[in-house]
Amino acid sequence: MLALYQIFIPLLCLAMIIGNWTRHRTGELNRRGFIIWSLIWLFLGIFALFPETSSMVARVTGIKNSFSALTVTAFLVLFYLVFHGFRRMERMNRELTKIVRNHALLDIKNPGKRNKARAYSPESPKTSKHASK
Repeated sequence: MLALYQIFIPLLCLAMIIGNWTRHRTGELNRRGFIIWSLIWLFLGIFALFPETSSMVARVTGIKNSFSALTVTAFLVLFYLVFHGFRRMERMNRELTKIVRNHALLDIKNPGKRNKARAYSPESPKTSKHASK
């Protein structure tokens, strides 16, 4: 007889994989993200449906206790995801810095002219709610 978690968790994982597929089809999630997140949800569903697979993970990793093997594996996956997110955030920060520098250089080179990017900024009098007062 299946325990309640052995029914609920695989259904939740299936819903998350379908959600990933939907986000991938609409372009919100790239192929790499789709594959990584789908594999995570798939493995979680398999571990919930077949708890004895955790002993196989313990044998492969060399850890004697299956719960410890799953815990270490989960921490490694979480650390990878946090590290990947941090790397991506740093890359976006560098790109934003480059854009702001280029924008500032354009302002220095053409002090009397407003460029198109600046004409629609939130501080612009055209878009300000208080400009008409």
